[in-house]
Amino acid sequence: MKKLINKNQKGFTLIEMLIVMIIVGILVVLAFPQASAALTKANETGCEAFQSSVRAKQTSNKLLGLSTNEGINEADGKKVCGNDYTIPDFE
Repeated sequence: MKKLINKNQKGFTLIEMLIVMIIVGILVVLAFPQASAALTKANETGCEAFQSSVRAKQTSNKLLGLSTNEGINEADGKKVCGNDYTIPDFE
């Protein structure tokens, strides 16, 4: 009778691979909210830096007597940023 399992074979069993996949899945589920929060915080910081830069340039232009755009502000309480597209309500 022939042996079905050769003891000299090297590799992983299906059970070992499933256990590794489950562990990796759990780590991804635990890490995703933290990564998402960090990305949101980075975007907010970028928007705040952009707004600060625009305000500084407006102040500089005003002191130099150059024209400024007085209409740049926060629309509907939301931060205006260079990567967002907003349409103001004209009433």
